[in-house]
Amino acid sequence: WSWAQEGTEGKRPPNIIVILADDLGYGDLGCYGNKEVRTPHIDQLAREGMRFTDFHSSGPMCSPTRAALLTGRYQNRMNIEFALPLMGNPDAQRGLPRDEVTIAQRLRERGYKTAMYGKWHLGHRPDENPIHFGFDDFRGLVCGCGDYAAQINRQGLADWWHNDSLAPEEGNTTKLITEHSL
Repeated sequence: WSWAQEGTEGKRPPNIIVILADDLGYGDLGCYGNKEVRTPHIDQLAREGMRFTDFHSSGPMCSPTRAALLTGRYQNRMNIEFALPLMGNPDAQRGLPRDEVTIAQRLRERGYKTAMYGKWHLGHRPDENPIHFGFDDFRGLVCGCGDYAAQINRQGLADWWHNDSLAPEEGNTTKLITEHSL
């Protein structure tokens, strides 16, 4: 498959932005009918791009949902059925298996530049970092329990990364994620 086969010679492929928000309900955004919470930028993305009306997460927690979304596979096939253990936990030696193929890897094969900003929570060791799963650039938290002001986790360990190196930055985590995403 190629863009040329689809009659799009000389045209750039579309930009793809996936927003995965933990604990966001279907009716929490304006583009899905919420009249109380203002979400003008997300509403604009939905208006000018593609808005899905039927989508179901394959898991009730962050790690399984991320694993399934990135790989297109059921999370139990990767042994990620619950939120992954936190750093410092003796069971915290596992993350997304290295042999899993992600959508980022497939997009990169098609010439896309890929990036991931925010919470990874699919492995905290440097070799489990998003750049080893098809992302060209990563800034964010690898653990699932980051502090929004100081970029530390519940154990008090620094947890703000640029690619596979710790890279603390000043500022609120939400604003930093937004700035890097833009």
